[in-house]
Amino acid sequence: MTSVLLVLLGVATMAPSLALLAADLGVAQLADTLAIGAALCGLGAFGLATGYTVHRARRLGKRSQP
Repeated sequence: MTSVLLVLLGVATMAPSLALLAADLGVAQLADTLAIGAALCGLGAFGLATGYTVHRARRLGKRSQP
């Protein structure tokens, strides 16, 4: 889970810079694709972290019950 999260965060941080570079070079479609990809990676990372947190909290909750 951690490696997937790191990859998503890495792509989500690199894509906006590449989108700005592509926009400056005049490749609008690539810039739009990279910006949308960065947003989707950010949302995916948020969902993954949320799911992991809920799963871990439920597992810890089951351990503490008598």
